[in-house]
Amino acid sequence: MNVKSPMPPRERVLAAASDLFYNEGIRATGVEAIAARANTTKMALYRHFQSKDALVVEWLRQVAAHYWATFDAIEAEHKGDPRAQILAWATFFAQETAKASHRGCPFINSVAELSDQASPARRLIEDHKKRQWKRLAKLCKAAGLASPDDA
Repeated sequence: MNVKSPMPPRERVLAAASDLFYNEGIRATGVEAIAARANTTKMALYRHFQSKDALVVEWLRQVAAHYWATFDAIEAEHKGDPRAQILAWATFFAQETAKASHRGCPFINSVAELSDQASPARRLIEDHKKRQWKRLAKLCKAAGLASPDDA
C-alpha cells in the first residue's frame, strides 16, 4: 500500500521509509521500494535525502524525538513524583511494544543491522540509549531505589 498524498514528498518518503525500515529492516529495504511506497521517484527521494544512510538517520531522529517528547510529557504530568514517572515510562514502553507489533524496539533492531561503529545512525542510537539510561537512573535514584544504576 502506497503512502497517499496530500503529504509533501519529503514527509511521504519519511513515512514510507519508517514503515519499511521498521517492518522489513534497513538492509532489506531499497530506495526503489521506499520511492514506490511514497508514490514518488528515486530522484525526488535523493533531492530530500543525500543518501539512504541520511534517510535512516532522519527516521531514527524522529523516533527518538517521539520518545523524548513522551518522556518530557510524563515528567510534566508527574512532576516531583519519580515513582509515578517510572511507572508511566514502563506503561509507555509496554504500549509502544504492543502497538509496534512483531518487531520490537526500532533502535535495537537497527543497531543489529548497522555494523559500522562510526555510522551516524549507530552513533545516534548509542547516544539515545545512553541519555535514556541516564534519565531513568536519575529517576530511580530520586525514587529511592536501591542501586539506581542497576535498576
